[in-house]
Amino acid sequence: MTKFVAAAILAVALVAMPVLALGSDQCSLSMEVSTEGPIFNYITGKPYTLLLTFANQTKGDVTIDKVDVSCKSSTDIKLDMKTAVEAPATVAAGANGVGSYTVTFPDGAGAQVLTLVGTVQYTADGKSQSVTQSRNLYVSPILELTMLPSRLILGASDEPSRVGMSVINHSDQVYKSSIDLTTSGGIRVSPASTEITVEPNGLEAFMFSVSPDGNPAPGHYAVYIDLGKTKDWVAVDVPVNAKKPSGKISIDGKTDDWTGASAVAIARLVDGSKWDVIGRARFAYDDTNFYVNVEVNDPTHFLSPDSKSRVNANPPSDSIVLAFDPLVDGASAPSGEYRADDVEFTVIGAEGGSVMLKTFANAKVVEADTKYPVAFSRNGNKSIYEMAIPLSAIKPMKDNMFALSILVNDSDGTKVTQTEWGGGLAGKIDPRRFVPVMLTK
Repeated sequence: MTKFVAAAILAVALVAMPVLALGSDQCSLSMEVSTEGPIFNYITGKPYTLLLTFANQTKGDVTIDKVDVSCKSSTDIKLDMKTAVEAPATVAAGANGVGSYTVTFPDGAGAQVLTLVGTVQYTADGKSQSVTQSRNLYVSPILELTMLPSRLILGASDEPSRVGMSVINHSDQVYKSSIDLTTSGGIRVSPASTEITVEPNGLEAFMFSVSPDGNPAPGHYAVYIDLGKTKDWVAVDVPVNAKKPSGKISIDGKTDDWTGASAVAIARLVDGSKWDVIGRARFAYDDTNFYVNVEVNDPTHFLSPDSKSRVNANPPSDSIVLAFDPLVDGASAPSGEYRADDVEFTVIGAEGGSVMLKTFANAKVVEADTKYPVAFSRNGNKSIYEMAIPLSAIKPMKDNMFALSILVNDSDGTKVTQTEWGGGLAGKIDPRRFVPVMLTK
């Protein structure tokens, strides 16, 4: 099955597609998609004419039993398709039979490649056969938004935190409206609303600035962009500012030498609306190491008796996972994947015998004891994990910054409850959800 990408076609009246015979040496099917005026892609909400031409090259008449047109896409798209001209029931020898359809791509079909598939089932010489043709079409929304950057890190540089936005009008009508911006809280955006006019097939550029609203906690925020039918958003991260400690940090499973260190709460969402804080993570660094102290509320600390695999023990042990994105380039990684620079550590705590394992590095899954300094202790109903990770293990960094996520695995010997700070570790791996950490002076 051949494919024809129609993302950069100039067409007047009719876009002609080549004929391709599939399923029979004597009958073929061609597909044509029409449009008026010069186009570079197809847009949502506009009707197009789809022609299916069935060529009978046999020596006898052919009966057309069924004609089917479907759409394949990465999302569940339902075409608005109406029959304009029915395909004939019989096609004479050496003749063509044409079926015509009006196709409209729905709003949700924008900014992706759709595959139109036409299939004709027919009977020739008493035998039932079929022939298929497909075409790839790039479909754009009427208004196409592009944001640079698509992920903003507040305080990552001395420059104002600004986002550039371009609006492309793919229609043949002037577009007049407003860009309305709102936030998820914790940040401010200016201007909140802007009147816009974009000429047919034109482009206009706009700029807006983002700043903290008070003293927001490190984590993920968003700016929501509303142009009516077209909506989008920009990810905004408030980083952790890790500092050098005022004194020496001893890796002993205690918290008494972490005074003044940057700290974040580790919480899980309960009943869809309430946050239950189950622990706290503290961060510090010096010229050699990045220090982490994770304190978890846990009445019972569970260690698995399974000695075959420490990471994949059955039943699993209590543990914490730390994953680093040194280049903070998770936005360019497909969801579900680490990149080659990413590194993951799993810490299994046991008083007098804790271990920190490197469980992902150099683009592959591993299970290697790092021999890095690590300690664990119990303090009442709390478990305390403490470790020193060499800065050389999370390089190359980008401007003294990396992205980090923490996963707490709380096992009772039967099931595991997972709680994240950051995100992108429980279930599908997604470094885009890691939170930036800045090493500040």
